Amino acid sequence: MKRPRPGLRTTIVATVALAVLGTAVALALVAYGVVRSDADSFNAAESGDQHLAINAAVQTNDALLQVIADYAKDHHRGLTPQALTNLVRKHVQQASVLDPADVSEDCSYFPCWSDLPEEARQAAEQGKAFAGSGLLRASRDTESAAVTPITGIGHDWAVATVVPITSYGLSDAELWQRMAVVIAAGFVFAVAVGLAVAFSVRRRLRRIAAAAHRFGEGDLDARVPARGNEEVALLGETFNTMAERLTHTLDELHAAQAGQRRFVADVAHELRSPLSTMLASVDGLQSSTPASQQRSAELLGVQTRRLSRLVDDLLEISRFDAGQAELRTEVVDLAELTADAVQAVAPVAEIPISVRGPAEATVDPRRIHTVIRNLVSNALQHGIPPVAIDVDATDADTVSITVVDDGPGIEPRGAAEIFARFTRGDESRSADGGSGLGLAIARENAMLHGGELTVSDTAPTEFRLLLPRTPPSTATARTTAESHATRRERGSAGLLVKREYGAHNDRPGCS
Repeated sequence: MKRPRPGLRTTIVATVALAVLGTAVALALVAYGVVRSDADSFNAAESGDQHLAINAAVQTNDALLQVIADYAKDHHRGLTPQALTNLVRKHVQQASVLDPADVSEDCSYFPCWSDLPEEARQAAEQGKAFAGSGLLRASRDTESAAVTPITGIGHDWAVATVVPITSYGLSDAELWQRMAVVIAAGFVFAVAVGLAVAFSVRRRLRRIAAAAHRFGEGDLDARVPARGNEEVALLGETFNTMAERLTHTLDELHAAQAGQRRFVADVAHELRSPLSTMLASVDGLQSSTPASQQRSAELLGVQTRRLSRLVDDLLEISRFDAGQAELRTEVVDLAELTADAVQAVAPVAEIPISVRGPAEATVDPRRIHTVIRNLVSNALQHGIPPVAIDVDATDADTVSITVVDDGPGIEPRGAAEIFARFTRGDESRSADGGSGLGLAIARENAMLHGGELTVSDTAPTEFRLLLPRTPPSTATARTTAESHATRRERGSAGLLVKREYGAHNDRPGCS
């Protein structure tokens, strides 16, 4: 059975807790070192203070001996340890006179025999002086004491003086106790911080998850607030960016589906008209009248050619939609190519062509030939005579071909629609009604070359084809790159185009 992985909150809490705990332990060890060093310093100071206190006790005893000697001269008979103790305590608070012969005496003053160290009691019993430090009482700190025999008064008594010493140092137990408190506080703080961070991160991640769920359920406006610079904020920004892109993609897909449905409906509508005429013509061929048979045969031929052109245009459009349109480029004189296209569309019409500059460019001649034929055919069928063409090759990087008629231009709103698929002009002026795909195919061909096809919105009506002399490197192309000299050896550009596109020259162009 696969072990469950720890949750995000557990992971974050454990990580933060361990990190802060480690920090707390490290700080505790550093603090212990500092405090231990200070304690050693205080212990050294305490040792020095003990020597000073011992010396002070000895000097105090010397002074008290003089006081006792002066008092004994006048009160020799009334001398008692209690009386002398009362005398010396007037000068020193923690001083007393003790009788070594009565070590069990119960005194109410300090120090008594029981308060002195063992060494001090032994020295007093032997009539010797003592100066040192020791634990006098269990409830008292270590103190310095001096015991000095009293001579010259006829009694073997001794004066004892105590000088207290304050201890500044800390024991090891006290140090580790304080370190334990610091570590425990650090651990509690780490857990608290870890829980706070975990709940904060978990709450924000749940908010992102909820937004993702809403987005998956169809709420395309679901977004999350992305604030800050940490990873969770970056995740929120990434989700918002993804949602924006998906929303845009879905909008494009919906638009594409709507366009596809409209395209299928338009194709069905376009196919229905010639097919209906062809069916009627087939019925007419069965007529017994020769005139009706001839008329039906003519209509059948016209509609068959129209249906063939429509199918060709649909195939070309499908290649553009599938991204499979391919350029076969070569160096072409666009002036000669334009003249050949005009001859193919209107061999008897007088359409002047003006040329400015060298018009050579690397293009796909078949596609540009189709574009010019479509523009000329559109001007003849839907424009107002006269029609003229201007080839402007004065720019070093581009060549423009402008087809002009005497029309009023296209309204700005109609300029965007005129290049749409299945858009027609006045069909009553067209010989066959057209398919409405000519200008759409022309614009696609221009864009495939990295150029553009535009129409003016003021009189006269101008369709302008702007082409770069060299297609962009990103265009889908298979370049033959024939030189102009080689092409001259093979024949003129016009004859070359006629040989390659002779099968299409019977098409009057579509609009």
